[in-house]
Amino acid sequence: MVDRRTRVLAMAAFGCAGTVIGYAAVRCLGAVFGDHESPASILWTEHSAFRWSVLIGLWLGGLVAIGGWAWMGRDPLAASVGLRRTVALAFVGIVAQGLLVP
Repeated sequence: MVDRRTRVLAMAAFGCAGTVIGYAAVRCLGAVFGDHESPASILWTEHSAFRWSVLIGLWLGGLVAIGGWAWMGRDPLAASVGLRRTVALAFVGIVAQGLLVP
């Protein structure tokens, strides 16, 4: 029997991946239908670089968790372990970027 916390973490993995995909889709549609000179200007600016780093970290965490979930016979425990490890590594990377890159 899988405990409730493990199921919540597994669903959080799917939520992280879905959130980032949705955010990127909305930003792309805003670039396509907006009045910006270049679609790249809305997707990547100096101000949005940190936000994108966080979102990419969450997205990778979600993908690793979903991959672990599928690889281990759809076991939510595998998804939660993958999500926890990847989010921790993404956090370390984001903190390092914040400290090392001005």
